[in-house]
Amino acid sequence: MLTSNETVILHQQQLLAAMQEFFVRRDQVISDSVRQAFLATPRHLFVDSYKTFAASDWHEVNSDNIGGHLAVLYRDEGLGIFDDGVRVSTISRPAFALYMLQMLNLERGMRVFEIGAGSGWNAALIGRLVGPEGFVESVEVIPELAARAQQSVSRAGLSNVRIRCADGADNSDGRDGQGLFDRVVFTTGAYDLPAIVHGKIREGGLLQFILKCPGGGDVLLLLRRQLNSLVALDSMPCEFVPMTGQGRREENEPMPTENLLNKTGLREKLVFARSYSYGGRHANNFIERTFPIRSFLAATEPNFRPLLDPECGSAFAILSESNDWLIIARNRQAVCYGTSTGWDYFMHLMHRWVDLGMPTMLSMDLGAYLSGQVPTVLGERQWLMRRRETDFVWSV
Repeated sequence: MLTSNETVILHQQQLLAAMQEFFVRRDQVISDSVRQAFLATPRHLFVDSYKTFAASDWHEVNSDNIGGHLAVLYRDEGLGIFDDGVRVSTISRPAFALYMLQMLNLERGMRVFEIGAGSGWNAALIGRLVGPEGFVESVEVIPELAARAQQSVSRAGLSNVRIRCADGADNSDGRDGQGLFDRVVFTTGAYDLPAIVHGKIREGGLLQFILKCPGGGDVLLLLRRQLNSLVALDSMPCEFVPMTGQGRREENEPMPTENLLNKTGLREKLVFARSYSYGGRHANNFIERTFPIRSFLAATEPNFRPLLDPECGSAFAILSESNDWLIIARNRQAVCYGTSTGWDYFMHLMHRWVDLGMPTMLSMDLGAYLSGQVPTVLGERQWLMRRRETDFVWSV
């Protein structure tokens, strides 16, 4: 019969084989350094309780029952680890977590700042990769999680990882004087990049940031610090829990369709509703089917509004600055209110998108600047997406 340690190693090896398929589909292999960091940092040490995304039951994990949970903890799946009805935290899918680590090109001796410690597993993996000569500072806004994560990191034998309870978007606690970092990593999605992050990254350093697309869908961005900007090097689709605390930007979150109609006073001014296809094969999934056009409009159209719709769950709108017309894009339908000028403008946006090659946030170039510090006049194929703390300049 296998000993407990041998059982863990067996589960780790099986998970490594499953994760390798994820990397192969992206024309990569798991590097030796990332593989060794994974094997040296058992995932089960960082989970005290969990629930799967397919069920609502929570499972407590301790030394007496760990054997019965290893098969789940070493699947290539994300797990919920905290939910108080307002704030949610997860431990990411292992393959995606390792892929993110490999994107960072971590080296021994590097200093890394992480926003969103969660379970502490990601910070611990980074700690292995940067070695005893390196250092990891990780902040977690949920006190219970921060305490658990620090205990787990200590249990894993890492002395170069510090986890503290703090808001990653808040610099008012007076403990920001840690110098510049070689890497800054987000493990939570945000509509805005907190201003203090700009000042944490050394010249040439990398930022791994999860940008939430209004209305659904996240974009993982790898950006390099260049003088007064952050320039995107790589991107890929993903899905992360939203940032809480001061980093939450409710103004960019979807509002109910009814609220928008009431706010504009256009409810009784219906012009027409027309069948309209937004492309894609996910006939019953508006978010996935419309991500290409939504992400382009979110980046380029200031009057874009994400919506929560009672008919199809999600929708989006284009609202004129003068509030005299409104287009609501629903599942297989576009509804025009106010005047037909709205429809003409909507068609203009669609044709422009097609003429440009149907770009999305994943395929567009990106530069990020502190709010108000975009240095040049934008070109014909450049668009400014303003947020409270960071201005994003998208280019085709």
